[in-house]
Amino acid sequence: TEIYTFPYTTLFRSLGDLEGALEVALRAAVWHSLPERARRIVTLLDRLGRDDEVVSLYEDLARRAKDDPSWAIELVERELRRGRRKQAEAHFDAASTRFRGSPSAMIRLAELAARFGEDGRARAAWERVHRLAPRDEQGILGLGETQFAEGQRELAAKTWRALRDGGRGVDGRLRLAEVLMEHDLVAPALAEIEDARAREPKAPRVLRLLAQALERLRQPEAAVRAWEQVLALASDAGDG
Repeated sequence: TEIYTFPYTTLFRSLGDLEGALEVALRAAVWHSLPERARRIVTLLDRLGRDDEVVSLYEDLARRAKDDPSWAIELVERELRRGRRKQAEAHFDAASTRFRGSPSAMIRLAELAARFGEDGRARAAWERVHRLAPRDEQGILGLGETQFAEGQRELAAKTWRALRDGGRGVDGRLRLAEVLMEHDLVAPALAEIEDARAREPKAPRVLRLLAQALERLRQPEAAVRAWEQVLALASDAGDG
């Protein structure tokens, strides 16, 4: 039966019989365990305008997929796209509670909330990520971004400093400097670059970022010197 179920579904759809296609699809005993088949049913229900049934289907799939947040998150996004804000908020909060121990799920929820202007929920989700995985770069960046957007520049910079303090050495300092520069916090970025240069005085990547920071700070002569050092190191490497 399984072999022929979905070719028949395709046949019914091609003939314009969406009800028939849906009936055949729902007969499949294992459709709920196969995402691609479940999505075909969602598509059929959508085309038939049976939105309440789609929501019920998503809720059922989310309950069955105990460790996979995908269905729950898709349901939230669906509700948001359709302007059903209250329903989306309820499903979002339920998913946040259910997957509160999963950094990856909370990251997806935080990104979704931010994309649709749910700033409070986005921040709460990023804070949860940061508590669960304090060294996760995506969590650090996301939480700092929400703080910066709320005008809490010092708090954002403090959050981003975790990029440096996670035992990443020069790499962490340069990553922090890049993030600070992206947010026009050039003076503190320069301090991080100078710290990195003290550790690796002849590293081209350090000197390049130093030159860029000096340009942003309108110190052209110092920037030129830094670029000259970059070129000299590149020339030496070529000669070698």
